[in-house]
Amino acid sequence: MATLINRIQRAMLGSSGPEKVRALLAELAIPTSGSGNTSIREVRRGFLRPISDEAILRDALANFGLAGGGGGDPWQALGDIRNAILRNLVDCDATLLQGLNDLLAPGDLAGGGGGGLDWVPEGAVIHIDFLGGTPQGRAWTADDGEVGIETLLGSDPNTENGWDITAYDELRITADGYVQYDEEVGGSPLAFIGAARTLLLGAATSSYSTVNLDATLQVAISSLLFLSADGNDALQLDVSNPDTTVYAWQGAASATISGVTNDEAPGARNVLAATVTASRLEAALNGSNAVALTLTSAERPAGNSLVAVVLDLRSSGKAIQSITIYDPLPDTTGLSELSEVDGGGAGAFASSSVSSRSISGGAI
Repeated sequence: MATLINRIQRAMLGSSGPEKVRALLAELAIPTSGSGNTSIREVRRGFLRPISDEAILRDALANFGLAGGGGGDPWQALGDIRNAILRNLVDCDATLLQGLNDLLAPGDLAGGGGGGLDWVPEGAVIHIDFLGGTPQGRAWTADDGEVGIETLLGSDPNTENGWDITAYDELRITADGYVQYDEEVGGSPLAFIGAARTLLLGAATSSYSTVNLDATLQVAISSLLFLSADGNDALQLDVSNPDTTVYAWQGAASATISGVTNDEAPGARNVLAATVTASRLEAALNGSNAVALTLTSAERPAGNSLVAVVLDLRSSGKAIQSITIYDPLPDTTGLSELSEVDGGGAGAFASSSVSSRSISGGAI
């Protein structure tokens, strides 16, 4: 059942390929970008919208090769598909899984994750894997399939005023993942570029998996930042020990996740999951309770847009092993599960607080 969402997406595409998708989108009055290859994400979003005409819904399900016509309940089918996609199957019980399996037309049983690849997580729009591939290091997007990591991570001049010079160097990929810094030659933080930057700055949920390398640096900070070009405004998420903080450089609200950072020894892993939209900043670490901030014009001034995204692990003694970007979750439901470390997460939930905070500068 682990590959169910991909199978649903394949059933959505059907045997006729992009033409069928475009025709169905037109029937449902769902806007498209004009490219059949990129329409699957829009189809998925279309399923999240209310469809008021039952006949249209039945036809839609039939065109996708899914049950729901005849003796089936199309509204239940729609709800089950929507819930499975939103929750990434983490909360689905065996009955629901079997029901979703029964919705699939015979023959639409291809396995694998996104794009049919077993190394791409279900529901991903973009995935970067620093551990796999030959040569090591690989990336995938829903629009273009397998791509070079350098098309998604690199240099962005808009990071320089607010943070630092950014760069991607494939020679920094090691057996443990991507290492941003060493004492001999220094190093630079990573900037998201291309499709990754566009998705993150629009609205997205994303996850970041790291591994500890150096026991002497375990109190240092890993930072994820969304920056304005002039460096005056930003959203920042700092993973540290014992507290992880989530805040805006302007405005008063902040959130703290306490007591779940895995910094006890080399080899320990941490997974940060975050949703960022125009009005929301939400995060969870290692299966913690999700914290949520509502962003106003104080935190995200309309006249000073956030235009760059940086991942900085230079002082953390950590390597980044994978990055996954999804369409945004509608709320915090599922964010905690997305942050779980393989094998059961941090083993305890965080204590979370939202309070007024004075911002004193960068983390490094």
